[in-house]
Amino acid sequence: TSDDAVGVLATHEELVLQADEALPQAMASGEYEELSRAVKADHASVPAAAKARETKRKKESQRQRRAHNGAMKALDALRSAEDADTLRKEIAAAVALQGILPALDEEIRVAG
Repeated sequence: TSDDAVGVLATHEELVLQADEALPQAMASGEYEELSRAVKADHASVPAAAKARETKRKKESQRQRRAHNGAMKALDALRSAEDADTLRKEIAAAVALQGILPALDEEIRVAG
């Protein structure tokens, strides 16, 4: 779910911050084990972040495709309205989809 992706991103950001803070401290102290842990923590967080970004990108892409599909259907409905009552009904439904498809916005403007 999108909440899971947000949780992974938050966890990743926390890990990166911790690693970013630990790395200079480990370098300053000159202790190899601390430095090694800090570097490993930083590298370990990269795959989780990439997966979370990809999940978020896919969900946004799906949302945009659904919105575009709805706008195209509304445009078709406006163009095929055969009487004034149907046209008014289709305009009212299409208004909610304004801003998604320029052709729909123009059709609403012309029809209204």
